[in-house]
Amino acid sequence: MKRYTLYALLLILLMGSLLAWLSWSRFDDFRRYHDETAQLSAEGVADEISRLVAEKQRMVQLFAHEHVPQLGEIINNLDDEHLMMLSGHINDYFPNYFAVTLTDEKGKLLIEDFDGLVGDACRHDISTFIRDGSYTLRIHPHIDVYHFDIMAPFESGGKRGALFISFHADLLGGILRSTQTPSHRLMLIYPSGEDLIEVTAEGPRINLDRHDYRLSAEERSRIMKRIPIPGTAWEAVDMHDPELFSSYRQQLLLQMAVILLLFSAVVMAMLYSLGRAEQRRRMAEQHKDDFLSNVSHELRTPLTSIRGSLGLVINGVAGEVSEKAKGLLDIALNNSERLSGIVNDILDLKKIESGQMELEQSRHDLVMLVRRAIESNHSYGERFGAEYVLLEAPDSVEVEVDGNRILQVMTNLLSNAAKYGARNDRVEIVISVKGERVRVSVTDHGEGIDEAFHERVFERFAREGDSSIERPDGTGLGLNISRVIIEAHRGEIDFDCAGRDGTTFYFELPVS
Repeated sequence: MKRYTLYALLLILLMGSLLAWLSWSRFDDFRRYHDETAQLSAEGVADEISRLVAEKQRMVQLFAHEHVPQLGEIINNLDDEHLMMLSGHINDYFPNYFAVTLTDEKGKLLIEDFDGLVGDACRHDISTFIRDGSYTLRIHPHIDVYHFDIMAPFESGGKRGALFISFHADLLGGILRSTQTPSHRLMLIYPSGEDLIEVTAEGPRINLDRHDYRLSAEERSRIMKRIPIPGTAWEAVDMHDPELFSSYRQQLLLQMAVILLLFSAVVMAMLYSLGRAEQRRRMAEQHKDDFLSNVSHELRTPLTSIRGSLGLVINGVAGEVSEKAKGLLDIALNNSERLSGIVNDILDLKKIESGQMELEQSRHDLVMLVRRAIESNHSYGERFGAEYVLLEAPDSVEVEVDGNRILQVMTNLLSNAAKYGARNDRVEIVISVKGERVRVSVTDHGEGIDEAFHERVFERFAREGDSSIERPDGTGLGLNISRVIIEAHRGEIDFDCAGRDGTTFYFELPVS
């Protein structure tokens, strides 16, 4: 169950990491989209305003050029009739203009400004234009209308002057309103070191509900694009709304949290279901183990009695037995011994699984143990026509082992060699010492082990599945139990198989 819990936590962690990466990717895409939007908006506004200013300048210059005679007459003879005529022509060219005036070559106003429409800022720009031939286009404040000025020079009768026309700044605000995108604010600023606001989508800065028309540090941090407007001193600025990115980030975090919470709930439900299934499996496994243990113990006693009784009958203790009856009794005895071996294997497996297999280790002569195993399995080998031969062995080898368990391993190896070796086989046993290790080898000359089965030889219930070869019955537990026993003695067990020319099983143990 702990493993399932660890897997669940890792799964939730991976899901959280994936959601975090997706959220970061979505936020990055969101910001990139608004960056591109701001770029397009600011560039579009800059182009539109640049064209508007250029068009106004062209029109004022054209008007001055086409009306040079009238402008000259006003310079020479200023009267109401000429002013009314000039005003009518200007209305035809420039509907909804704010103010108009003429200056002489020194910048002096030739038309009296009774309404105060030409303020100090306008007069300063006029002086600059007369002196330098150029001026910086900017928004001029007025109590009624914020405006910007366009000027054009003219010359009539040897006298030079300038035509001055002011336009409503809301012309620029209209362009900003038509271009501004949702969650963004477009404005014109005068970047004189203080980033003075000139015009916004709401119109001139006078329309804003604020006391300071300079951009604050927080507003500067929200500027996404600044594009200078050709022919002016303005910059088109696009800034995002204060909550644009923070609200989207919160939205992503909320979505990620909800998805992760739902995913965690599903994982926890699956974990709970797996836990219940694991609990039921363990209970079923325990019931199975208890059943096998009880059945095995219950079978062991009667099997011992049956084997003993059959042995006595075969040996004539109960009287003379005919050859035919003796053959049948031999079959019964062999099968009872086989059944007893199966019961012992099941009990050993139960001990291994529960960790209850204990070794009673003491000093033994391994050569004597091997000889005892050969002698004990002599009759078993005769059933298959097999002969056990100890080919090579030292006089003695002292090892610290559980003698009964080593005999059990030898019995498994010898019985397998007899069962799976060639008919009337000569099973060869070799004991050799190499340094601090002693090796015991058991070699048969049977069909060998299929290469595809090599990796499964020592697994539980593993039996080679070649139906073309007749195999004696067995549980498939012997080699698995042997491996557990040898490894518990700090030893190793393995096999060599040269195709179909026989098999050598061997184990190694440390020498005392």
